Amino acid sequence: MKRIQWSYLGLLLLLTILWWLADPLLPNGYEYFALRKVAINYTGVLAMGVMSVGMLLALRPVRLEPWLDGLDKSYRLHKWLGITGLVLAIAHWLWVQGTRWAVGWGWLVKPPRG
Repeated sequence: MKRIQWSYLGLLLLLTILWWLADPLLPNGYEYFALRKVAINYTGVLAMGVMSVGMLLALRPVRLEPWLDGLDKSYRLHKWLGITGLVLAIAHWLWVQGTRWAVGWGWLVKPPRG
């Protein structure tokens, strides 16, 4: 059980580090729309990453089975990667759509384009 937990956390950490190296964190200061852009990118990268690894695990790679302690543990990791991908994809969608709803309802003011 520990190997799939370490694999799961290691994958999330690896994707976070790769995203952090590629994306400037807050380019326009600490305002909501700058945070929104960063959160959209982060949740999108994580969602695509975990879903991609989950799809690779669905191929039942023989070389990973001994490292994950068997096919049943591989399926368990595949399940949790799918759940994580779904949650992150919904969070990504809410960052995009929720802000549009808040602007439409008058809760936020859209910044001028520049």
